[in-house]
Amino acid sequence: MADCIRSENDFLSLLDSYFNLTTPHQLSLRGDDCAELLMPEEVCLSSDLFLEDIHFRTSYFSYYELGYKALAVNLSDLAAAGARPLGFNMNLILPASMPRSDVEQLLEGMSALASRYNLPLTGGDLSRGDKLGLCISIWGEMGGARFLRRGQCRPGDTLFIVADSLPFPLGLARAGLYSLEKWGREGALVRQPQACKRHLLPNPLIEAGLSIARLAPQTSLMDLSDGLARDLPRLLGYEYEHAPRYPDAAPVSAFGARIDLPEALLHPELLAWCRQYEEIGEPRLNPVAQAMLGGEDYLLLGSTDSPEVLPLIEADCGVYCQVIGKVEKNCGIVVNDRAFSQNGFDHFNC
Repeated sequence: MADCIRSENDFLSLLDSYFNLTTPHQLSLRGDDCAELLMPEEVCLSSDLFLEDIHFRTSYFSYYELGYKALAVNLSDLAAAGARPLGFNMNLILPASMPRSDVEQLLEGMSALASRYNLPLTGGDLSRGDKLGLCISIWGEMGGARFLRRGQCRPGDTLFIVADSLPFPLGLARAGLYSLEKWGREGALVRQPQACKRHLLPNPLIEAGLSIARLAPQTSLMDLSDGLARDLPRLLGYEYEHAPRYPDAAPVSAFGARIDLPEALLHPELLAWCRQYEEIGEPRLNPVAQAMLGGEDYLLLGSTDSPEVLPLIEADCGVYCQVIGKVEKNCGIVVNDRAFSQNGFDHFNC
């Protein structure tokens, strides 16, 4: 019988061997009902759920990758705000039958990423359940003059995407996900190694967000988690039509975007994934449409009225800023001179 976690104290002892217990922002050790924290005047806070068979499958994720990605997607939210991460809490649901070795792998993956930013795990909660589930809350401080926000675009602004590697990986995680679902881990890693890595181990672009906050504080920014087709309208301010959060937010009908996304720009593995359907007698997928639909790329999408700053951001933190189009009035979303009406991922689509 597999060695499993025997008690809450057993699990807490395990945590202590993986995560930082003391930082300047944590004034007391874990063990009380609440963590005592020294917080900056303004705090950026985000939370994300990561649930088995909703957000991941253990059939093709390693437990190391699960721990890493659960924290990475939260860090990506801070990157989009131009914030510096300071700490996080974790709520964890563990199946009773989960072997201790798998729990250790999960904590190892998470702590490997946490140690990159000297992040303490300051608390959380633990429960048994039928399936593995995590909920992480993370906070950070301003990296520039203000937090970067969505909905600040203006006609004439340049739209750009920040990536951590070339060839341009927009939509690559989508190819990785569908390959893992279709071929399983072993087959997908042979066919689509970079696409699978993009889905399994996303790289939060914290340094890029901090660089943008310093060098281009008027930029509108967000991370690409639900696909460009879904996230671009959010950046443009569509969600503020009925209840604007900021005085200068645009109504839904005012702004659109003209996107230039040539197929030649896209990653070879995305192109190969789109072609593979021909092998089984199905129509070839449109690579540009798949790049637009995307999902879980965790790149940064921004707009700026000062595109000359983009090379400075590239030089500052070693990323790639790809211009993809312009903000315009009353044009909807136009991709390669054709109206694009497909939607990206929606958490409540059934």
